[in-house]
Amino acid sequence: MKINVLTELRQPFGSVSTLDLTGGLTVDDLQIEALEGAAQLIRTNRGLLVRVDATGAIPETCARCLNSTQAVVPIH
Repeated sequence: MKINVLTELRQPFGSVSTLDLTGGLTVDDLQIEALEGAAQLIRTNRGLLVRVDATGAIPETCARCLNSTQAVVPIH
């Protein structure tokens, strides 16, 4: 997931923007599906501060029965 933040960097200090997060995300080898939540972008004198409050599902395999399952994880 890529987010263009150029317009937020041009805002005055203290400006706040909120982005809705949906879809999926890949971080290294980790695939996060069903991503839902929001990211808050706060303009500071040094750049941007990003606060994320979301949930996602990570596909897993049960260690006991070897069935496929999804683990719901909070992302903060």
